[in-house]
Amino acid sequence: MDNEITLDVSELQPPEPMDIVLNALNELDSGQYIRMIHRMQPHPLYNILMDNGYRYKVDQSKDLIHIYIWKGADKTAESYVKQNS
Repeated sequence: MDNEITLDVSELQPPEPMDIVLNALNELDSGQYIRMIHRMQPHPLYNILMDNGYRYKVDQSKDLIHIYIWKGADKTAESYVKQNS
C-alpha cells in the first residue's frame, strides 16, 4: 500500500477537482494521505475537510499549490505528511 495518493487536478476546471478529491477521501485507508496538486486555493474544500474531521496542510510552490489531506485522528498519516511535505 502506498501512503500517498496523488491527485493532480491543476489542469481541470471546476467542479471536477472538488468531485475528485471528495471521492478520494472515501478511499483513504489508515496511514494514507492525499497530496492534491492544484493551481489555486480551493477555499470551499477547507471548510468541508474541517467539518468532516480531516486535517490538511498547504504548501505553495512557484506556480502550484500542494494540499496534504489526512484523517484527523490518523497520527501515522500525519507523520508521513510531515516527512514528505
